[in-house]
Amino acid sequence: MADDAVGSHSDSMSDRAMLDATGRHPDEWFAFLDAQDATTWTHSRIADWLREQAPEVSGRWRQAIAVRYEQARGMLAPGQGAR
Repeated sequence: MADDAVGSHSDSMSDRAMLDATGRHPDEWFAFLDAQDATTWTHSRIADWLREQAPEVSGRWRQAIAVRYEQARGMLAPGQGAR
């Protein structure tokens, strides 16, 4: 029987992959976002802030950072994508 559990975004975007692609570990991104009180922001605001702060990071990875952050901080359920 197949497992119907929904995984988190981090299941498909490993910490190592994020570090390699962005130059920072997820924990570093999360600390930067926490320092801005980003748990009060919308997904779009988080993605915009990341674009402003790290224009060298691709849009795909900015989205991944935002979703992982939102999941890690309880703003999204595991497996739930951006709204």
